[in-house]
Amino acid sequence: MQIKIFTIPVVADERDVEELNLFLRSHKVIDVKREITQYNGNSCWTFCITYMPDNHTVSPRERVLHHAIMNVCHDFFDLRTVLSGGCPMKGRL
Repeated sequence: MQIKIFTIPVVADERDVEELNLFLRSHKVIDVKREITQYNGNSCWTFCITYMPDNHTVSPRERVLHHAIMNVCHDFFDLRTVLSGGCPMKGRL
């Protein structure tokens, strides 16, 4: 497993949001932790993403764990959804 951290201002530039969304879509995400932090006096979302590298072969146990975690973390696919508190993916994973 590997870790990637994104820090995005609450009033985010669309490029920052798209970079996060592209990363989430293109990797096997295991876990996402998020919290609001202060950086230089500005509020930011900090996302700590645990993921499998591209060359990693997923075992059946890891696949089950991945789906269980994704059911819990289903609202991380779209940062705007996270910021608004909604979740359009609920029930689809």
